Amino acid sequence: MPKVSDIEFRDYKAIDSPGSLAGHGCTFLQYFEYLIRDNYAELERSLLANFDLKKIPERNADSLIEGMLFVTEQDKKKKLKSKNYYECNAACFILMFKSIFSSALYHKISQPDTLSLTLHNYSHILQNMLFDIDYLAELFRERTKCQAKQNYQNYRKSGVHFFELHQMLRQTLYGQRTCHSFDDLEISASIPVIRQLIELRIRWAFGVLSFVDAKGNQQPLALSRLFEVLRKHKSTIQTPIKLENIERIYKWANITVHSGCVDHTWVPLFLETVLKELSMGKGPTESGFDVKNGIVTDRATIASIHQELANDIPQGCLLRRKGRPRMLYTCEPQCILTH
Repeated sequence: MPKVSDIEFRDYKAIDSPGSLAGHGCTFLQYFEYLIRDNYAELERSLLANFDLKKIPERNADSLIEGMLFVTEQDKKKKLKSKNYYECNAACFILMFKSIFSSALYHKISQPDTLSLTLHNYSHILQNMLFDIDYLAELFRERTKCQAKQNYQNYRKSGVHFFELHQMLRQTLYGQRTCHSFDDLEISASIPVIRQLIELRIRWAFGVLSFVDAKGNQQPLALSRLFEVLRKHKSTIQTPIKLENIERIYKWANITVHSGCVDHTWVPLFLETVLKELSMGKGPTESGFDVKNGIVTDRATIASIHQELANDIPQGCLLRRKGRPRMLYTCEPQCILTH
């Protein structure tokens, strides 16, 4: 293994390997120490050069969501031709990379008592982020500068396989290191969780879960319809990010759920941070931690939303007997009510 002073930026391709054509073999901690000593300078230079940037773009959370996340195939094609898509991804990448692989983390996990599984997990995240940004740079040259395509298939896969989802299922049930599951992480398998998180958070926030038909059976209330109603009242609803962008995240996650297509590693990592306030609240308050305070509205808005939905006939809702669902299955709204 080389000395840390001999490590180069490209050596991320040979982490925990004895050596390869890509560069020196090195351990994850050696490479992490190199990044800290270098203050990410070579990483940033590479980012600027690969995406024709003079400086790292500055974007807020809403701008990143709008610039990176596609919700239809046409939206995806449009974004892949737009430099803003690559600038947003570059900004998000460096934001998340520095946030995760900080000097504080290095000092914490470089201690002798750190579990090997901890190092394994962070090594996996680091390599996947760097492989993905390498792939994105190639995509940028191909889609915006019409340069010849290179084969980066070994660096980034196009979708999550159902086999990998079963491995995540095992880890959910037994833990990551047991006799019943593998150690390997599958970051993209978190996207269905993001989808369910948003769905449950929005339904519970406004206290509307489903319809109840004339026989007392529950009928589905499409979240798309709920978002449609919420948009009419967005002036009286406060959320940590734009309501439209919460819906955009949900639609983006639907693509993975239904097709298995995946996005760049930093995207779900970033979304976890921006959804934290929505799902966990703003943090400690005078009365203690309150998960409700991620969404704020008033009782009149809740009543209007309930009334509009109660007058709905859900599309595709077929009943065996005459009658239409006119009742909502509701719960106490899990949000802060101003009055």
